[in-house]
Amino acid sequence: MTDQTTETQQKSGSGKLSVIIILAIAIIGGAITLFLLFQSSDKQKYFSAEQSTYHFLKEEVEERFAGELAWAEMTQEKPTESTIDISAEYQDPYAFGGVSEIEEMVNNSTISIRTQADMKEKVMFADLQADIAGMTFEDFRFNLTDTLLLVELPFLEEVLQLDSEDLGPLLHEIDPYTFEEDETYDFSPVFNSEDCPIPKEDREYLADKYGKFVYDELPDDAFSSDKEEVDVDGESVKADKISVHLTEDQVKTFVTSLLEEVESDERLREILEAYFEENFIPADELEMLMDDYDESLANMKDDVDNIELPEGIESTIWTDDGLIVQRHLEFSTEDAYGDEFTLAIEGAQLLEEEVQNFDYDINFSDENVDESVSLVAELSRDDEDIEDTITIGVDGMELTYEGDETLKDSKRDFTRTLSVNSPEISGALVWTGDSEYEKDQMSSNHQLHVEADGIGADLLNIQLGVEGKQVKEVETIDAENVKDLGKMSESELDQYFEEEAAEQFFEWYMEKFGDAGF
Repeated sequence: MTDQTTETQQKSGSGKLSVIIILAIAIIGGAITLFLLFQSSDKQKYFSAEQSTYHFLKEEVEERFAGELAWAEMTQEKPTESTIDISAEYQDPYAFGGVSEIEEMVNNSTISIRTQADMKEKVMFADLQADIAGMTFEDFRFNLTDTLLLVELPFLEEVLQLDSEDLGPLLHEIDPYTFEEDETYDFSPVFNSEDCPIPKEDREYLADKYGKFVYDELPDDAFSSDKEEVDVDGESVKADKISVHLTEDQVKTFVTSLLEEVESDERLREILEAYFEENFIPADELEMLMDDYDESLANMKDDVDNIELPEGIESTIWTDDGLIVQRHLEFSTEDAYGDEFTLAIEGAQLLEEEVQNFDYDINFSDENVDESVSLVAELSRDDEDIEDTITIGVDGMELTYEGDETLKDSKRDFTRTLSVNSPEISGALVWTGDSEYEKDQMSSNHQLHVEADGIGADLLNIQLGVEGKQVKEVETIDAENVKDLGKMSESELDQYFEEEAAEQFFEWYMEKFGDAGF
């Protein structure tokens, strides 16, 4: 067999595996956004349980963080101001005679960042100040709209300006191999957090189209249901057992239909192109990416007949009161050499208003690897008290999150710990603080430190204070005396920054700080 043939078969095997994993994920979670039909078929029960479980967990998160979510929503609708004050406490373990210049500098330094934003009007303002061991730095200001960037620095006589219409030519001037001269850019993505990574309208289109597609295309006779007693958090529950079993031929039929649907979906192609353009992909590279996209779809269609699923794909869920309490997913596939890959997911979960527990194991194996990932979570909320523990274990290492919080009305006090334990490393990041979110204002205080072997809690403690409020309008920079960077050539930019700007900075520094630091 030639090297080229071997490489082709390896790519083919990889493509098959990708398709099967995507299919398995679609079967487990694709129902979240489906248009459910109004009949009590086993298929409808299966997807309805997935959807109900998702919405239950979503509502739990929204209740826990109602204040934070309400504030985040308000910042999208009205102009707001936030101020972040950053400081630190450091105890130098190498201080000689109790004296440390580094310790003195860190403990006597603060940074303050004040930002304003009106997301609807597409305008932002930022003002940065710092006090570094008695040396004050202030009047670093920035203004941003969807079409204009202004930068005001204390050592420059003029305000730096960049129009979005000049960004493409400027980038081309700096790097003509990467950026096309006629490409157009603007700063509007900064103001469209709801449209990240793609516009909300496009996300809804994809969820609608492909959620319904999955539901319609999976054969009704692949689903079955029964009653079965299962153990849920130590209690025996008579659950509804709902299974879907897809044979190898059914998988091939479904994958072929899905690829044909994707291949003919012009709007999906437009969504991908728009996403790449928003991420500054040059026109020539974008064309290559879309060609690769078309080629990949064609290759995947050619590979469908090579899918080897001797036992098919089986997914089973057990439900109680319409919510999933246990699940099982398993399939094995073979490549062109007869080597087998197996994926198995086994889990149980207790979903109640005050308690949510999860215990999952994910195992994947082939001729070289046999690995397992475990997820154990215990989440509880009793009146004002919240206690959470989440542990992920893999290959002898455990990553654990522990949260202890008190939530009373809009006031939250918390201690959160993220720890790592393994034969090679052991330590924790400890985050304590409080927060309060009201209708038009918020405040929070945060302290972070690391604890590990040889590192005490008092070595370095980072402190952040955040204040937010609603404002009438966003401040702007006086742009009468500007230096328009977008209208300058690369040589003019080099000359300006290396000569004019550098000279102004040196004069400002000497006037403000003398020869300190030189």
